Amino acid sequence: KQYEAHYAVYDLSFSIGFNQIFGFIGPNGAGKTTTLKIIAGMLNSSEGQCMVEGLDVIHDRLKVKQQVGYLPEEDFLYGEMKLYDHLYYIAELYDVADIPAAIEHVLEVTDLIELKDQVIKTMSKGQRRRAAIAKTLVHDPSLVILDELTSGLDPISSRKMVRTVQSLK
Repeated sequence: KQYEAHYAVYDLSFSIGFNQIFGFIGPNGAGKTTTLKIIAGMLNSSEGQCMVEGLDVIHDRLKVKQQVGYLPEEDFLYGEMKLYDHLYYIAELYDVADIPAAIEHVLEVTDLIELKDQVIKTMSKGQRRRAAIAKTLVHDPSLVILDELTSGLDPISSRKMVRTVQSLK
């Protein structure tokens, strides 16, 4: 990915197999988030090719987005909505077949069942982060991208996030 004369990502190649947890580590400004956004189909590359499940992220963008769950560093949740309603809305956008079952599953995985009727803006930061993970998973993606998963979380919440990711594998 090139921005004017500067490359944010240059000469990068890697593959991630099924059922793997892959850490993408580097200093600030190294192009990690840019790379993740390209993989998720949220940003076009300037050159080269990116494939997800055999699909080109530019030419097959909608199919790729069905396969990818992307959790950005900043949570984009509708704070005025109740968690269940928010997840229902997202599941509808992805045309999930059995929405109540999908929501129940992600609420279990993220340990948020008791908070399903809570308004999102009243949740703690750790709870909102888990809600964002539930949103990321509600359409059952084959590739889950988690950008800065534990950023800003206390140690206990961070460990809970890591355990949640490990349970997804």
